[in-house]
Amino acid sequence: MKKEFRSFNNAQEFAKSSKIKTGTQWKELGKQGKLPKDIPNRPDHVYKNKGWTTWGDFLGTGFVMTSLRQYMDFDDAKEFAQKLNFKSRIDWQKYLNSNKKPKDIPNNPDHVYKNKGWTTWGNFLGTGNMSPSDKALTWLSFIVARKFAQSLNLKNIDDWREYCISGNKPDNIPSSPGRSYKNKGWEDWGDFLGTGYVATFNRNYESFEEAKKIIHNFKIKNIQEWRIFVKSKDKPDNIPANPPEVYNDQWASWGDWFGTERVANQNKEFLSFKKVQEFAQKLNFKNREEWEEYSKSGDKPDNIPANPGLAYKNNGWKGWGDFLGTGRVANQTLAKNYLPLEKAEIEARELAKKYNLRTQEDWLKAHREGKIPKHLPRNPWQVYPKRKKK
Repeated sequence: MKKEFRSFNNAQEFAKSSKIKTGTQWKELGKQGKLPKDIPNRPDHVYKNKGWTTWGDFLGTGFVMTSLRQYMDFDDAKEFAQKLNFKSRIDWQKYLNSNKKPKDIPNNPDHVYKNKGWTTWGNFLGTGNMSPSDKALTWLSFIVARKFAQSLNLKNIDDWREYCISGNKPDNIPSSPGRSYKNKGWEDWGDFLGTGYVATFNRNYESFEEAKKIIHNFKIKNIQEWRIFVKSKDKPDNIPANPPEVYNDQWASWGDWFGTERVANQNKEFLSFKKVQEFAQKLNFKNREEWEEYSKSGDKPDNIPANPGLAYKNNGWKGWGDFLGTGRVANQTLAKNYLPLEKAEIEARELAKKYNLRTQEDWLKAHREGKIPKHLPRNPWQVYPKRKKK
């Protein structure tokens, strides 16, 4: 049987007296069965074309959905807004809370007037200010911006930053084009400024062997000639200026790079380990890093290997401390000569009780006096790895 509801006017009279403020609240009461049986849960459906306009009209609140409201046209609304002399969008938000705004001016003009004249808040309020998102809407296309940038004949990113600070840059070109034109044409600064420069980490170099073949054709004899070559326009872009760094894992020597010693590493004639060790110790290097820097300098004789640890493996090599004469032995090498940590701790505690050892100084003194066996290190804190805290 079809339900009989009150007329629209009678239902509206009840609704206004109920002091319900929103359609959502009304529907919730309907679901809970708290409305009279002759009052519909969905008056917007039942009274459609029978007097219904909006929930604000039905409930008497005067509220009208944004999509149904009648607003001033954009130009009139903008003229009204600019008379308020607001400096920012924040001022506009405070104004909304004051309840002084006319009903025919929208709370969110950027939504209501979208595609109807709206550009930015700065334009609407008359300040001319633009947020980053507003600015993005006014920027030139990447191609036009790049053409403009290249007309400035700037050499690098530092020149560009200095230009931006000068105040001469047009507002429709971003200060950070790499971020602003990301995925919109941006490649790198060399492309944007027209210099052709490509950052080292972005460059595509030839393989090590192919690069060597190319360099051999230039008949470069030493590192001095190489430095001149690098500064000239003759060096191909796909050849690095610092090959020892780029080809670190394959690098042998400058002679190998230039083609002046074309013998494979495993076939090279090196001096004996003893002679090379004597030679190395006369250089008074303190560590491996100094030796590697010396090897790359071009001053190292060809019969001395750049990587002695590899060349003399199983032929006298004991470590960099022994090779350079510093006496320093790597911790991992030392550890091989001592008891494992667990066993070393047990024996150390027994020795501590026996000789009344309580401090680091006591342990070192006992070691000097020969009371500590050789299979226990003098500096256990250096030899054994630290335990991770749980």
